Amino acid sequence: MGKFTDLAGKDWEIQPLTIGAVLRVKRESGGRYNLLEPSQPINGENGPDGKALFEVLQFDLESFWEMLAYLLGPEISAREMNAEQFAERMAGAPLMIAQDLFFREWLDFFRQIRRPDQATALEKLARYKAAAIKAMEARIAGPELARADAVVEAKIQEALNKGFGSLLASLESTPGLSASENSV
Repeated sequence: MGKFTDLAGKDWEIQPLTIGAVLRVKRESGGRYNLLEPSQPINGENGPDGKALFEVLQFDLESFWEMLAYLLGPEISAREMNAEQFAERMAGAPLMIAQDLFFREWLDFFRQIRRPDQATALEKLARYKAAAIKAMEARIAGPELARADAVVEAKIQEALNKGFGSLLASLESTPGLSASENSV
C-alpha cells in the first residue's frame, strides 16, 4: 500500500490488490484491463495491437491513467468526483508515483496467489525500465550531448554572422543623403 498526492494536495492510496478489485477493473473496462493476465495482449479496439497488458500499462500513460481511474473508481466516487475531475488533478509526478505503487502492488498480488511466472515478468519489466532510465540519464549527461550543443551554438553564430554581415554590407553600399537633401 502506498500514497500519492494530487495537484490539489489530496492523498490517494493504492491499496493491496484484491481479487474483487481486479475483477471490478476488468468488468468496468469491458475486459480491456484484465489484471489477472498481464502477459496477454490488451483487449479493446483502441488498444495498442499485440502488446501485453503489463507493457501497455508501463509505457502508455493514457492507458495507465484509464486503468487507474477504474481501480480508484470507488474512492473517486466517494469524493464526489468523476474521472475527468480526477484527471485534472493528476500531473506527471503523481502519475509516475501512482504507476510505481500500482506495479509494486500488482507484483505482490501475483506472489500471493502463487503465480511466479507473472511476478517474474513484472519484476523484469521494472528492472528493464530502471536500466533504460539510467542509461538515458547517462546519455543526457554524457559528452555527446555537450558536443551537440557546441555544434548547434556554432551553427547559430555562423548563421547570425552571415546574416548581419550581409545586412551591414547592404547598408554600406546604400548611398548616403547629401547635405542639400537633409534641408527642408
